[in-house]
Formats: sequence, C-alpha cells, structure tokens
Amino acid sequence: MNISTHAWRNYLATLAVTLLAVALGAAVVSCGADGGAEGGFISANPSWSPAVNKPTGSSGSGAGGASTGTPSTTSTATTTSSGAGGQATVPSDDAEKAIAEADIIQLHDDRLYALSEYSGLSIIDVSVQDELVLLGRHPTMGKPFEMYLRDGVVIALFSRVLRYESKSEIGGWLSAFEALDVSDPSKIVPMGSFDLPGEISDSRIVGDVLYAVSFEKGHCYQCGSEARTTITSVGVADVANMALVDWLSFKNEAPSSSGLRLSVSVTPERMYVAGVDWSGDNESTIEVVDISDPSGKMVKGASVKAAGQITSRWQMDEHEGVLRVISQPRAWAPDDFPGPPDDSPWVQTFGVESSSQLVPLAAVELQIPPLERLRAVRFDGDRGYAITLLEQGQVQVDPLFIIDLSDPAAPQQRGELEIPGWVYHLEPRGDRLLGLGFDDSDPEGALNVSLFDVSDMDKPMLLKRVAFGGQMPEVAEDQNRIHKAFAVLDELNLVLVPFSVANIDQQGCQGFKSGIQLVDFANDTLGLRGLAPMAGRARRAFVDDTRLFAVSEADVASFDIDDRDAPQQTAHLPLAADVGSSLVVGDLLVRLGKDWWSLAGRLEVTKISAAESNQPLGVLDLSEAPKGADCDEWSASDAKMFANGQTVYLLRPGFDSNTTQLLVVDVADASEPHLVSSLIVDAPPYLSASPGMLWSGEHVVQHGSTLVFVVSREGYGHSYGDEQPTLDAASLVVVDISNPKQPRTASRIELPAAAEQTGLIVDGPIVASSHWLPLSSDPRMARFYLDRVDVSDPDEPSHTSVNVPGALLAYSAANERAITLDYKRTQIDNVTYHKCQDTYGGGARFALSDPDGYTGTCFVLAQTLKLLQLANTDASVLDVKALESGAWLRSPKVGDDRIFARVKVAGSPSGQHILAGSGLETGILQVGYAQAKYPGYEAVVQGTQLVSAGYARHLVVLDATELDGLELEPTNPLPWFPLHVSLSGDVAYCSLGAWGLRTLKLPN
Repeated sequence: MNISTHAWRNYLATLAVTLLAVALGAAVVSCGADGGAEGGFISANPSWSPAVNKPTGSSGSGAGGASTGTPSTTSTATTTSSGAGGQATVPSDDAEKAIAEADIIQLHDDRLYALSEYSGLSIIDVSVQDELVLLGRHPTMGKPFEMYLRDGVVIALFSRVLRYESKSEIGGWLSAFEALDVSDPSKIVPMGSFDLPGEISDSRIVGDVLYAVSFEKGHCYQCGSEARTTITSVGVADVANMALVDWLSFKNEAPSSSGLRLSVSVTPERMYVAGVDWSGDNESTIEVVDISDPSGKMVKGASVKAAGQITSRWQMDEHEGVLRVISQPRAWAPDDFPGPPDDSPWVQTFGVESSSQLVPLAAVELQIPPLERLRAVRFDGDRGYAITLLEQGQVQVDPLFIIDLSDPAAPQQRGELEIPGWVYHLEPRGDRLLGLGFDDSDPEGALNVSLFDVSDMDKPMLLKRVAFGGQMPEVAEDQNRIHKAFAVLDELNLVLVPFSVANIDQQGCQGFKSGIQLVDFANDTLGLRGLAPMAGRARRAFVDDTRLFAVSEADVASFDIDDRDAPQQTAHLPLAADVGSSLVVGDLLVRLGKDWWSLAGRLEVTKISAAESNQPLGVLDLSEAPKGADCDEWSASDAKMFANGQTVYLLRPGFDSNTTQLLVVDVADASEPHLVSSLIVDAPPYLSASPGMLWSGEHVVQHGSTLVFVVSREGYGHSYGDEQPTLDAASLVVVDISNPKQPRTASRIELPAAAEQTGLIVDGPIVASSHWLPLSSDPRMARFYLDRVDVSDPDEPSHTSVNVPGALLAYSAANERAITLDYKRTQIDNVTYHKCQDTYGGGARFALSDPDGYTGTCFVLAQTLKLLQLANTDASVLDVKALESGAWLRSPKVGDDRIFARVKVAGSPSGQHILAGSGLETGILQVGYAQAKYPGYEAVVQGTQLVSAGYARHLVVLDATELDGLELEPTNPLPWFPLHVSLSGDVAYCSLGAWGLRTLKLPN
C-alpha cells in the first residue's frame, strides 16, 4: 500500500547536537602519603560544603519571552488549507454513504480482533465454542484509540505515539493511524501509516472516506505554537492504495481551548466539531464542515456559536434539517470545577439550509434550580433529554428534563424527575429510557443502571434502578465513546456494563476488581444478575452463539450465562502479562510480575525461547507465600532475584524498611515452580544513596549460595561548614542458603564507623566496599578505606581494611587491584554564582561574600580516577586519570575489567557523556568517552558491554571492547519504557510492566 505523507506539514529541522570533547590526562603516582599529620592517603571530604547561598533575586541563566495581552473570547478564527496528497480512489456519486464508527474490538467471520494498550492487536479464533485460540499478534507503538476492519485490513488509530528522529532522543508525542494486512493472522504485515498532528479526538468512515479529527496544544511533537484543530480525510475505497485526500485546519486564538478532547457529530453530508473555550464566557463554537463530496474533499462551512460549553458529542444533533444543541456556560465536571455554573443550560435550534448557512430558529433557557450542572444530554427524534446535577451537602440530586422539539422554532421544556445521584449516559428505547449513572451514597454500589418511563413527556417516572460496582467504580470510556461499551442487547433483554473498581481491604491494602455486570431488561423492570470477572480493566462485552465474550486490556474470556446469576468462565486467553523484572536461569526465563486483579506477586517460568509468551509453563502465586509486609503488593523496583543452579532467591521488603523477606523457589520443574522456604533477614533490601560521596556497588550481592547485605541503620552522616559529621556504624549480614530448605543468617560483620559507606562489589568469595572518615584535625579532609570481606566460610568471614585514595568503583580479587574515585577541593574567589555553577557543574558550591553583592567563592570538588595495587595493609597508585574540569561522575556500573559511568560535564551542550574505563587486568588505566544527550537509565553490564534503557523507549548499547571511538548504538524502539533489563548472549529481555516482556536482539 502506498500511503503518502502530509505535504502540508513542514516541520522543524532536526536539532543539531554538539558535544564537547573530553580531555584525558594520565599520570603514574607512586605509593605514598598525601601529607597530613595522621599520614596515609588524604582526600577532600566529599560531603563538606560551605554555607552555600546565592544572590537574592538572581535570575536563571536563560531568558524566555512571554506573550502579553488577553485572548479574545471564544475566538475560533478559522483558516483552511487544502492538502495535496496521493491519488485516492474516488467512489461513484451514487455510492451509499454509510457512517461507520471505529471501536477497540471487531468481530468478523468468527475472528475477534482486539486492540489493547498493553498487547497491541490480537486476532483470536472464536469459531469453536469454549475455545479461544490466538491466531496472531502485532505489537503496537502507541496508545490504541480505535480501529476499523475493512477488506482484510485493520486501520488502527493511535494517540500518544512516541516519535524520535533517527532513533535519537529528539522527539515527542503525536497521533497516527496504521494499516495492517490481517489476511494471514499469523503474519500481520504493516502496510503503511499516517502521522496526525497532536492528539486524535475522534474519527468516522463516511462512505469510502476516513475522517480523523485531531488537535494541537503547542506542546506535542512537531506541533505549531498555536492551538488548532485538524481534520484529515483519507480515501479507503481501495485499502491497498489508501491516500491522503484533503485536510482542513481551524485555528483557535485561545490556546487553552484544547484542554478537553473535541466532540464530533457526523451526518452523511456534514461534520460538526466543537470543543471548550475556557476563556471569556466559557462557551463553544461549533465548526461545520461540508463532507458531501464522496471523494473526501472538504469545505469549511459555517461557525455556530453555542450558548455554553460542548464537551460531549450528544449535545449536538442534526435531525430533519435542524441542528439542535443543548449547552451550559461553565464546566460540567464538579471534580474539576467545583464552582457553580454561570448560567442555566440553553436549548438552541438552527435551520440547516446548507453547510455554510445555518439560520438560528430558537434559543430557550431551561428553567432549573440554581447551581445545577448539565451532566448528560441525548436527542431522540422530536425529543431531547437533559440530565443536571445538584449537590446538596453530601447528597447529589439528579433531575431529568424532557424537551419537546416537535416545533424546532419553539422548543418546550416539559416534565422533570428528581432522582439521587447523576446519570452519565442515556440510551433511548422508544418511550423507555435507559441510563448509566453514579450514586456515591448508595450502599449497594456507586454504579447503577436506571429505567425511565418517558411515555408522558410531562410526567417521566423512574421504573427501576439497580446498583453495583463498589464505592469507587470506573466505567470503560468517556462520554463520547461510552455507548460502545454500555451494551443494550434488546433481543436478549440484557444489559452489559464493563467496569472496574479499586478494592481496599480492611487492612487498607489496595486491590483491583473488574468485570462485566449483567442486568436483565424486560417487562418494564431491571434485574441485577451476576458478574463475569475479568483480569485487567474491562472494556467491552458482547454475546455470540449463546456465549458472553468479555475483553479487557489484559484478557479475553468467554462465559456460559445460561444462569445469569452465576456466569461460568468457559475459556480464557491472556493478552498481556504484567512483568516487572526477569532472570535467565539456564534455558528458562523467570519473570516476576503481579496479578492484574489482586496485585499479588506472580513468579512465572517459561522457556527462554518463548520469553514473550503470555501463557507461561508454570506460575507460582506469591500471595500464598508468608507475608513480608502488611500489604502483600509487589513492586519490581523493590524486588531482586538471584539464581543458583535451578534455585531462585527472591528478595523483597519485609515488615519494615529495615528487613528483607527472602523466598527460596525451586524452578527445576518449570511447570510447577514451588516455594521451598522463606526467611526474614535483618537487613534492608536497598539503601538511600550517599549524600556526598558517589554511590557505587550494590546493596546486596551473591556468591553461590551466599547472599551478603550491607546495613547502615542510622543513615549517612552530614557535615556542614567546619562541623564534624556524625559517624554511623555499618555492617554486613551474611545469609547462607546452602540448605535451601533452611536458609539462615550465618554471621554479621561490623564495619568501622564511618561518615559514608559505599555499596558492595563481589569478585568470587571477596566482597569489597569502602568508607571514609573525616580528619579530626580538619573536617574538610577525609581518609578513605577499602574493606574486603572473604565469605568463603559464611560462618567465619574475614575482614581487612586498607587506606586508599577515594571511593571504590571496581575491584579484582585475582589481580589485587582496584579503581577508585578520588576527590580534591579547590576554591575560586571573586566569581558570580552562575559562573560557578555553569563552569564547574555538580562539584561546585557557592558562598556569597557580601550579602548585598553578586560575587563570592566557588568551592570546586574535582574527581580523579585512580588505579591501585593492593596488599594486605597498604596500597600503591599505579595510574591516574583526571576528569575534565567541570565533569561529575555518577551511576557507575562494573563489568569484566570495565567500569561504566555517566559523566555530566558543566557547560556541555550535550549534557552528558558515558565513560568507559579499564586497567584491572593490564595495570594501565585507560579511559574512553561516548557522546550521549541522554545516556539512559536502568543500566546493566555484560562483559565489556553496557546496555541502558534509553529515554526514547529503545535500548542504547555501548561496546567497550576497544576504548577508542566509542559510540552508543540504539536498538529498535519498545512499546513502553523498560523497568528492568536482563541480558543473555546477544538478547536483551526488557520488562515493561503492564506492557509485558519484549526481547531485543542487540547490535553486533
């Protein structure tokens, strides 16, 4: 398929990124003291700061312009432009112009097409009752909006699509639609795509033309600075040769007008588009667009001023040549705008002589009690229904008004009915009216379905209401799309309501409940029946061949509803798995996630060849494990996994922040992973980073069946000015799991009291870390120590300590060498605050000399890499590499004779570099730098390779086999930002939370 790009979009050129070169220096320093009465290696105190301040009223280093003046009221000044696109197939003039709406599901020829934010497009065979077979899946790169199915092609629309230029970090959000050939579900083939400006609001296919409405707020990718609405038309008569036909743009002088999605109402001849203008009188302007040309050419029509705000498609309706509008000044939503409305709702009618000429017929103000807000509107033939809301203290009263529109020139307000709560959506059924609403005061549940008798327009009656859904329910869609989820199946006398609700138990722990509520609708009454439970947020439900099918963001399930009070699940197909982290164990992949419903932890085991499968070989429900905390909710950021053979050690926070729960899990039988034992360790699973010294290493490390934790109970000491910092005792806790059935705390090693303590680096049975102490004679200076603990015997670990220059970055037990980061403080007098910060970066502190002046002293803490040769009681410096002036090291990672770290360089236009260094094996310190605007986060090292989760939703890979000419290599983008990355060979396993797990082949 040939889909041409928007010829009318001439966007900004790619931003040129310039990086400063990092100067490297080298020196070899012999072992010896740096001076000082106490001898040994002396360094600057990394936490010491002067009385830091800056000039009052000082401005930032940049200056930004701001526009002045007040935007005009409801200013929808319009400009139109016709876009030149590819040649579309033009239907004949007598082609029937049926109107089709998109949805997130489509059912055709016993195939269910389901579009999910987390799993993309899934195609499921539903031809055999009580069997759900996944035929194919296509991951998507944006947030799915809706889709069409036409002649074997899915046209999927997306909002929040992340676009980057040439896989760089320059980009942002926009909308798009993508055409997918689904004729062979096992091989879904992308055919082409269109980018849409801003955020998509709605779409329709009218005849053989797809119309997409989107809006820009000035903050989206490649958007202009002015708020505007754009309608794009694409010919779809021949889906294999779709092409852009036309585009139409409306400029709005009040940029805040795009705060809500636009509402769209469509006839075969016209499109009505309206959004809220928050400026002035809080009104709306309805733009009329002529779409009568069957080829898709559009003509700007009239602009119709509504008396109030249009926030729902149901507020405007064309019927028998008359446009009817019900609106109210000021916002509807009480949560967002708690103040009273500015006026009562208004009913307006306009004679539609043509798209360019609408003649006002009537404008009638509804007579309602003060302070009532319009909440729902629906037109049905010669009638209009309006729901308003009046809050009286804690009680919500929901009046229903009927408007007689049989004479469009003289609308009449007829009957009124007051009911508790408020109605969200109305579905007319002749002289009956169904309503989906909320009532927080109902003990049976805050969600409800109501049945109204409106046969007498002067005396509407509530026949029946059923309540359900708990106290904090959510429905599946906003008001513009809720009719696609709220299913009224007249032939079955059945109403289906997808909903979800937060579930708080008696301990205050949060869970999640979701499902399809069944409600009988027959003989002028409603009957509350059973719930079909779902995992993930329930979105849609339908009945096919006697079975109820339910679709959520995570699941498709079928139910036997012969007994509507107790729906029985007959088939279940997971679409997505919530994966927070993963661990390679031989030819298996262990995934740690959580249940969509209860949030309880799940440990899943699958073959590494089927890492992305949503149907693992085996699952361990961690809710059955001994509780490690008051609320048994799992978080990937708080959990860690280690493997020893086919045994997995799973760590998570214990009952408090000072304990860790250890779970020992056997995965030898992948189909039945089982919990072997558990232990509460008197050590935290993580610690806060040091306030001054660079944090390096890990909080817990593994050597075979031994785990070692670092503990610093009192937190790190701080020093201010010339005061001595508080010294806190740290310790190492050694846990022995040589007997998996009886893990135990084998020993505890007390480390010397220190101002700060680094994390742990393990090499064989040696666990290394470092700490520092201030000099008693001068707290601005410090002495660092390297601590080495041999845990070969977990019961009798041995500890040695040696004075070294700087904090530990890397350690080799075989070569008895270490790389440290040393600190040296200098001061520069008579400089400004901005000069100090911009020139010397993260290591700079400023002290104002004169409180009324602008200059002072800049205290600069410079960092230097040092390669050490270690002995039992002393160390010698083999090599030195000073970082460039203004550079500041952070987030180090250790590989095979490699260290990696981010380097922030003051004044560099690129912001950061990646440093790679070596020397533990050769005895010569070598350093290389890679340029990167955003080096990324969640970094993991394998051998001489660094893999980091980049800000552009792709991974960036740095191969440091050679340290010259280092470059970051990006991978293909991922559906979402990785929470955790694990490596095996040339494959990265990316845990994406609710988006599941994705594998990426790393570049060579």
